[in-house]
Amino acid sequence: MMRRGAVFVVAARGAVGGVAAGIRRPDPAERGLGAMWVAPPWRGRGVAARLADAVIDWARQEGAARLGLWAPADNPRACRFYERQGFRSSGKTRPFPGHPGRLIAEMRLDLP
Repeated sequence: MMRRGAVFVVAARGAVGGVAAGIRRPDPAERGLGAMWVAPPWRGRGVAARLADAVIDWARQEGAARLGLWAPADNPRACRFYERQGFRSSGKTRPFPGHPGRLIAEMRLDLP
C-alpha cells in the first residue's frame, strides 16, 4: 500500500531501470524517501542518483524542511551512496522489518 506521495520511475525501451517513492510523513516539515530500487543491469549508470534527486526535488516543492530515509545498516555501499547525496546519519536504528537480527539506520537531509 502506498501512502500519499509520489512515485518516480526510470525506464527506457519498455524496461524499468529503477523506482523510488517520495512519502509524506505526519510531520508537515518532513518527507521520506522510500522503496528505492535499481535493477541490476542498470546499476552503476547514475540511475540511483537521478531517482534520489527526483525525490529531493519533490520534497523541496512540497515545502519540506528535511527528507529522511531508513537504509540497511549492514549495507555500507547504500549508506555511502546516500551520504554522497547529502544525507547524514541521525544515529537512530531499528529492527529491519521481516529480517530478524538486521537493523536499518535513519539518515536525514536538511533541505535549504
